[in-house]
Amino acid sequence: MNGEITHYLRELHARGQKLLRQGVAADQIPMLLGLSLARWVEISSACSVRVVAMPLIANDEPHC
Repeated sequence: MNGEITHYLRELHARGQKLLRQGVAADQIPMLLGLSLARWVEISSACSVRVVAMPLIANDEPHC
């Protein structure tokens, strides 16, 4: 279920970004997507974060 929600939010964000590239004013995006401004801000913030995952290694010795 969590994956479906994340996918939906990413699609909304992508649709909003597409509208921006098409020249739609930023303040019109939430209305066109059927969202409140606060919800759009949350989605934009969450979807614009890039996470870089790196393995956590205690030392430089190889593990067998």
